[in-house]
Amino acid sequence: MENAIGIVYDGQFYQLLLHKSPTVFKENIRPMEARLPLPLIFSDDQNGQIVNVAYVSNKPEVVGNTVALSSEMLEILHGNSTEEPCSFLPGTVGGATNVRS
Repeated sequence: MENAIGIVYDGQFYQLLLHKSPTVFKENIRPMEARLPLPLIFSDDQNGQIVNVAYVSNKPEVVGNTVALSSEMLEILHGNSTEEPCSFLPGTVGGATNVRS
């Protein structure tokens, strides 16, 4: 790792990872059903904030947010983003997988 961007919390370093492509959420419904992408609607004041997204009634919603990050910090994060897939968070969240056994 050449460099790492993160936060220090309670004396520990936590790395922040930002993917170059936006995350697409899909409706969280029963397995084996097709799921359409669902838009997350953000207000203008949420631009630049770190948000917590959770499924509420099978739809993704912002359930918490922070104060806006500075434009300099957003540029640093975006400039150090990765195109590598993250094993813990795929580019698409939710959706059906039609697996036969």
